[in-house]
Amino acid sequence: MATTILKTRLPDLELSYVKTLHKKVRADAYQILPKGKKCMLWFTYKMDENVAFLLSLDKTGKNINGIQPIMMSFSDDLSLGSGTVLSGTILSVNKQSVFCCNDIHYYQGTHIERCNFETKYDYISNILKNHTNQTALDELQLTILTTSVLTHRFNDAISYARTLPYDIYGFAAIRFNYSSPLGI
Repeated sequence: MATTILKTRLPDLELSYVKTLHKKVRADAYQILPKGKKCMLWFTYKMDENVAFLLSLDKTGKNINGIQPIMMSFSDDLSLGSGTVLSGTILSVNKQSVFCCNDIHYYQGTHIERCNFETKYDYISNILKNHTNQTALDELQLTILTTSVLTHRFNDAISYARTLPYDIYGFAAIRFNYSSPLGI
C-alpha cells in the first residue's frame, strides 16, 4: 500500500546535492551536517488518514529505496495537496530517533524547491514551531524533528560541532539568496 502511494502521489522532486568545495567560500551562514542515513520525510494521506512516511535514499542520494510509515504528532495541514516533503538525515541521539532536516521541497502541496534558503528556512521554522509536537508517544516513535545547526561564522560552526551529541558529516556554506548549499 505504501509503495503504491509513493509511486502514484509523491510529487516530482529535485534533491539538492551539496557540492564539495576545496576553496574558501563566502557564506551568510554555515550548516553543520550530521552523519547518518539520508532520508526524506513526507507528510501526506492514506485513505482518510494523515500519515508521515520516511523515505530512505540510496547511497547516491538520488533514488528512493525504501518507504515506511512512522508515528509522529503533526498538524493535518502538512498533508494538504501533495503534502509536505523535507529532506535530511535520520540519526539516533540518546536512543531517540531524530530527523534532522536540512531542506524542504514541498509545503502543504506548494512546490518550493527553487525558493532561496532564507525562505525555505522560514518554512522549516514554521513547521517546527506550529505544526509538529516534540512529545514522544512511545520509545519507538520518531518524535524529534529538528534542523541542522546553523551559525554565522565558520569558526563557531567548528567549535559547536565538537559539542554535539552525534557525529558530523561535514559543513555546508549557506548563501541566503541561493536555493541549495555548498559543501566545505
